[in-house]
Amino acid sequence: YDSVNGISLIYLSAALVTVVLGLGLAVLISREITRPIEEMRKQALRIARGDYSGQVKVMGNDELGQLAGAVNNLSVRVEEADSERRRLDSVLSHMSDGVLATNRRGNVTIINNMALQMLDIDSEDDVLGKSILDVLDVRRDYTVRQLIDNSQQQTLFDLNVDGNDMILSAYFSPIQRESGFVSGLVCVLHDVTSQQKEERERKEFVSNVSHELRTPLTSVKSYVEALS
Repeated sequence: YDSVNGISLIYLSAALVTVVLGLGLAVLISREITRPIEEMRKQALRIARGDYSGQVKVMGNDELGQLAGAVNNLSVRVEEADSERRRLDSVLSHMSDGVLATNRRGNVTIINNMALQMLDIDSEDDVLGKSILDVLDVRRDYTVRQLIDNSQQQTLFDLNVDGNDMILSAYFSPIQRESGFVSGLVCVLHDVTSQQKEERERKEFVSNVSHELRTPLTSVKSYVEALS
């Protein structure tokens, strides 16, 4: 019995040591696995907040290492895209022409400050999500498909803003992916009121001059023929 009790004690001690070692190894391995995952989670949260400075440490070439490299690459790509968007917003804000962009359904997704002023709109929230046909008040004359098909032509719109007649020229350009799929439409508005006014005045001047000169020239011609 003493021998059996001794052997049982040895087995029990070995089992306890094995359990302790197993738990220690499990905790160590879980920490090694969860540490890079936790770092990637924190990096994803920083990216969501707009902070792209951090980088996830790549521990190896296994699946977790490849995932960490992908997260770092994603951080760089998102930072580049955000910088490009900021540059685009800056360019649109300081343009002298009005710019509108739509999705493939023709609903406005982007509009700059100059377009808001030209169209006498208080805030971009008043037009975002609305059809460009309603924003430009051309639903009776055009459809979104017609604007896309006539994208290479200049279209003139007569607007009445605060009691002042304004003539805007609109150039439409489809937004196409590499596959050729049209995902939206870009409209550039330019105020041509002064040019159109000068053109009308020039035509009126030529018409008045030709009319005023026709009668005396006819008389002169008659006298010349009589003298001849």
